[in-house]
Order: sequence, then structure tokens, then C-alpha cells
Amino acid sequence: MATVVVASVVMYPPPSLYSCTARIWLREIGFSLTYGALMLKTWRISVIFRVRSAKAVKITDARLLKRLGVLCGFVGIALLVRTLVAPPVVIVGRTADNLKAFLCKTDWWDHTFTSSK
Repeated sequence: MATVVVASVVMYPPPSLYSCTARIWLREIGFSLTYGALMLKTWRISVIFRVRSAKAVKITDARLLKRLGVLCGFVGIALLVRTLVAPPVVIVGRTADNLKAFLCKTDWWDHTFTSSK
């Protein structure tokens, strides 16, 4: 929910290079934080129940946060490469009545990062 609110705030002003970049970064970092945390919690539960010995397995929250940081670091590096190689572009869309709207152009990178959409 918070990611949707932040993304809506970034998309409110007219699109610019900075707001289009912020939209992409917030969307991907929010996705990796949300689903990375869920994936790591599920992984912790599976490790605990997979152990066949009587020895207790303890995976601390600090270890999970380190792994989540590594995951977000990889996403951040990918986003940095994406931003440097192909920075977002603002285009002007026109309707049949010649009304214009400024839009953030979607390209191959956007389809790669958000393959489920």
C-alpha cells in the first residue's frame, strides 16, 4: 500500500527525467523489498522444518536483513545500469482531438523489469 502511495505522489507532477527515473526506481525497489522479505521469511521457515536433527536452527532477523540488503543491492545495480544505459524519456502523446499529454516512455528495459505486466 505504501509503495502505491509513493508511486502516486511521484506520478502527480508533470513527467520529467527525474520523476520518470524516480517512478522506475521506487517501483523496483519497493517490489524487491516486499517480495524479498516474503521470500526470505518463507525460506527461514523451510530451513527450520527441513532440519532432521534435534538441534535447533536459529536464523536471526539480522541475517535475513543482510540477505535482503544483498538482494536490494543487486536490484539497485541493475537499476543503475538501466538508468545509465537508457535514461527515461518524456514523450508527448496526442489524442485524435490534438490534445497532448506528457508521458514517460516505456521501452525494452521496462518490459524486462516488469515481465508480468
